[in-house]
Amino acid sequence: MKTLIRSAVTSLMRAIRFGMAVLRMIFGEIRWSPPPWMKPAWGAARGFAVRVSGHLEAARRRNPTTFWISSASSLILIVAGAAALRWYLNRPQPRYVEVNGAWPRATELKPDAQIEPLRLSFTASAARLGTVGKAVTSAITIEPPLDGVWQWRSDFELTFAPRKDWEVGRAYTVTFSRGLFAPQVLLKHYSYNFRSPAFAARITTAAFYEDPTDARNKQVIATVEFTHPVDKADLEKRIGLRMRIEPVKSFEGSGVRGFGFKLSYDKTGGIAYIHSEPFSIPNNDAEMQVRIGAGVHSSRRGPGTADVLMRTVSIPGIASYSAC
Repeated sequence: MKTLIRSAVTSLMRAIRFGMAVLRMIFGEIRWSPPPWMKPAWGAARGFAVRVSGHLEAARRRNPTTFWISSASSLILIVAGAAALRWYLNRPQPRYVEVNGAWPRATELKPDAQIEPLRLSFTASAARLGTVGKAVTSAITIEPPLDGVWQWRSDFELTFAPRKDWEVGRAYTVTFSRGLFAPQVLLKHYSYNFRSPAFAARITTAAFYEDPTDARNKQVIATVEFTHPVDKADLEKRIGLRMRIEPVKSFEGSGVRGFGFKLSYDKTGGIAYIHSEPFSIPNNDAEMQVRIGAGVHSSRRGPGTADVLMRTVSIPGIASYSAC
């Protein structure tokens, strides 16, 4: 037996030496110097191992029975812990039903416009038997409280229609109870967060205008549309009109002129028309910048607009204007 083992070890060492020789032929000699910290660290580790070994040997000599019982118990705990961890990492995962939402858009600013509901869709059939098409009166809450009607539109879709229009840009949390769903349905999260429609604005048109009945009346006119009725005073203080004339290249230069303006609105307060004060045709080509600062609010309150809006309008100089 010893001869067989010795022969196997000898064969293994020859194979290793042969492999090293082949590697040297291919890559040459490879030399490695350990970093300065490695030797002290290795010495400290060896010293620690020696001390631990000494303590264990002393404990074994004092009470062999207790030592071996403790060692066996520790080994059993380690093996059991490893087995439990492996089971936990590879355990069968529940088949969760997920909820996705379509947040409501702002209600159109026109008579008899319909308020868009919140729509929640589930990745599997979720409604209890016999509840589709009926109002849900329990097992679901919304915070902050909001008066409205929950309804299963299908076994996959749940909607909430508020009785009054959505507040502007408010955060809500919907909380479900298990009793809302069929017995086999399991959600990973029994809450859903959403926001009501935010207040937004955009400059839809901005153009150079000449009154066909009065050639002296030259202006820049811009149209701004809002998702909700705008706070008119808040809008007015955030509007700025500036003109630069060639060769000035920037609207921040000293040669830039500010312009006054007038505002008018449609009946809903959702569209604003900006009219610059009249001006004469400049000697050179020019541009007027229409700028609306961030933070414009709706008359219904809520958070203001997040971005600055800008539009630049080209204005012909005398030579360009005469050629038209």
